[in-house]
Amino acid sequence: MDKKAGQLYQNMIDNIKNATQDLSKKNVKWRFAGFIWMQGEHEAGINQDMANDYQELLSHFIASVREDLKTPALHFLIGEVNSYNWVFGNTVRLAQKNFAKKDKYTTLIETGDFSRNGSGGTAHFDAKGMLDFGKLCASAITNKY
Repeated sequence: MDKKAGQLYQNMIDNIKNATQDLSKKNVKWRFAGFIWMQGEHEAGINQDMANDYQELLSHFIASVREDLKTPALHFLIGEVNSYNWVFGNTVRLAQKNFAKKDKYTTLIETGDFSRNGSGGTAHFDAKGMLDFGKLCASAITNKY
């Protein structure tokens, strides 16, 4: 997009490209089935401006990933910011929902009732919550193919 990518983003893209190139070199047939994105708690907990910017930033991020991986129809599974008492959580959840509605290659995975009783505290899913998230992601992407 317009700005230079940050190091974490570039490392992620490089790792994906290296992995797919290795598969191709080994004559392994592969394709991208989807991209799971679980993020937004930071923006939901810091300030209203960050929460307000979330939908635009998410849109740019997804567009950049699709462009950099040369997969314009790459399906994104967005894990909804959980119902922990994030001060601006409703703003971020609405941004995620609105983006998923307008982008036909995006599915919102609702996480509000996932278990959060582990050692990470109520802000994080415990093992059961993570397994439930994984099952919903697998089901959502399987239904696309």
